[in-house]
Amino acid sequence: MNGYKFSFWGIFGLAALVLTFVFTGCPSGDREDDVSPSDSAAAPAIITQPQGAVYFIGDTEIKDLSVSVKPMTDDDVFSYQWYSNTVAAKTGGTGIPGETRPTYTLSSNITAEVKTHYFYVVVTNTNSTRKNPVKTTTSAVATVNVQTEVQDTSNAAVTVNTDQRFQYVRGFGGNDIAFSHLPVSVPSDYETMFDTEKLGYNMVRIYVPTSEEYTDIEQIMNELVTNKTYPEINLSNFYENAKIVNKYGGYILASPWSPPARWKTNDSVEGGGHLKKANYEDWADYLRRYCEIMARNGAPIYAVSLQNEYTWVVSYEGCEYTYDVGRHGSAENRDYWKTPGIGHFTSNEPPVRGYGGGKALPFVKIMGGESHNEITPHDSALNDRVSRECIDVIGRHIYGTEGTSRYTYPLALNPKFYTNPEDPRFDAKEVWMTEHNINSGEGGYENDSTWNYVWPFLNEVDLTVRLNNESAFFWWVSKRFYGMIGDGKNGTTEGAILPRGYALSHYARFAKETGRVGVDISGTLANGASISASNVNQASFNSTENKASGGGTVKITAFVSFNRKDQSDWDDGSEWRRDRERTNKKITLDDITAISLVMYTPTNTGGSGGTDMGTIKIKLPDGFVIRNAEAMRSNASGQAKPETVPISRDRSEAYVTLPAGNILSVRFTKE
Repeated sequence: MNGYKFSFWGIFGLAALVLTFVFTGCPSGDREDDVSPSDSAAAPAIITQPQGAVYFIGDTEIKDLSVSVKPMTDDDVFSYQWYSNTVAAKTGGTGIPGETRPTYTLSSNITAEVKTHYFYVVVTNTNSTRKNPVKTTTSAVATVNVQTEVQDTSNAAVTVNTDQRFQYVRGFGGNDIAFSHLPVSVPSDYETMFDTEKLGYNMVRIYVPTSEEYTDIEQIMNELVTNKTYPEINLSNFYENAKIVNKYGGYILASPWSPPARWKTNDSVEGGGHLKKANYEDWADYLRRYCEIMARNGAPIYAVSLQNEYTWVVSYEGCEYTYDVGRHGSAENRDYWKTPGIGHFTSNEPPVRGYGGGKALPFVKIMGGESHNEITPHDSALNDRVSRECIDVIGRHIYGTEGTSRYTYPLALNPKFYTNPEDPRFDAKEVWMTEHNINSGEGGYENDSTWNYVWPFLNEVDLTVRLNNESAFFWWVSKRFYGMIGDGKNGTTEGAILPRGYALSHYARFAKETGRVGVDISGTLANGASISASNVNQASFNSTENKASGGGTVKITAFVSFNRKDQSDWDDGSEWRRDRERTNKKITLDDITAISLVMYTPTNTGGSGGTDMGTIKIKLPDGFVIRNAEAMRSNASGQAKPETVPISRDRSEAYVTLPAGNILSVRFTKE
């Protein structure tokens, strides 16, 4: 990098990071922690998970269940044991005698009665050259559902329209910020949130600390994790928590609230000051070294932000970049990226390797700051070729009123520069909603952890995903009585999953790392009333109805999962965005492996009202043949309950019920 100041820690961090990626690999399933990579066998990396299926009574063509495993060394020797279970869990099953191969052939007798079966396999790697020679990995659960033919009694139809392509949806999660007034998240909380068979989140926003006294990020991070910054709380699990996110294939965003005090015009980390121009490069170096520190401690991150809410003057930690409302943009933010010596500071030599989605990345991605309410402060930077090249992701918060928080951002989503069409730097930028919170305020806080208050929360997710076409949703904060995990306050239990936690899990488990597509809705409601935009998929966001009461408009969204065997670029959504924006290419059935829908029928926060959709027929695209169908339902009677999805004999349609006050997510795997 031109003018980049190399440091001992920069060079040491790179070397340590190389070792990290050599020995870590991409996690798959439940893998045991290696005591020492050089002394232990590698936990088996399952490449292909066993796939369940739906059958009808009397079917005789039954597909095998199988796994494929990638060896790490020539000395790896794999063995297998298949298990059956009575519940959808990969523990507590019964070993199947003699089934010790990577492929398990089901008996045709399995279709003799209506029943749901669950199977999984434990893969063992024995490497006799290692001191600790044995490691195991448990596969995902394969569900085999046997059902009878179903009669079509539907009153409404939802047709998935893959010709309508919207944004790439990267994921869902929350904030875990190291402030003294917030509860501390421990590894067990992270396991609850990120385990793919629990809540299944894949996004977290963490803190880049600062200091009134120091400018050395090494010292500042050391004081944070050794509990000197906030002695009243224990932050010693800071790195360990991040490792758990990566273990489950998630994405970590790191955001600063302020640069060090001496680099600001007000000589304080508190709001009311700007970053001094003389320290622009120092701040880039600071953020780069933070990324190196995270990697060196085994917790590499996916993206780092320039600044939290850079147009908002606050009484706590903060820093402003001039925002000219009339000109729609922050010239100061734009000029920061154009300063010689900064550039794309994580990718210049030597690059700071990133990690996300379960794999190592060439460099940590850069978020060009996170705007408060208005998204237009990003205009100046994105309208400038040089500064736009430095920015990978756009961050925004949806505080404020409807007119400013509901806004699809075409300047980010539609590429402006086409000099090199194959260069993703000039492609569309993902927009992430990285922070928002609504709660009932003093005297009503106890409401926020109750079931009926999931509806205003879910309407925020719908605003982000369906109306704003944004790629990620982060709630403020993950662990809090108004969040996803209880903190022991206002009637919640420490570490317990809250209704909002289960609600977000519907999106996290069924819609993360997908491309959003269209839905066409026809028919009637359960009471015979016509379906219209006023009662299903309302086209606008009514601030009072949606935030305060939950509203009664049904929300239905659809997503496709990609075929990644031949198009590895689709893993990060770049091909999805590039084809949609530049060639308007229609996806084919060869491009996708599954289709998911997330549907909910909100009531008001008092529990009354809402819309009964009755029985819905889900119509999949022509040629899509259902191999397997899975669903999860949440309502006042119980959350995250799996259920069977009846499908048509020709495997092109499915039938679900959606009464008022329900969340239902379904996924159809293609034959």
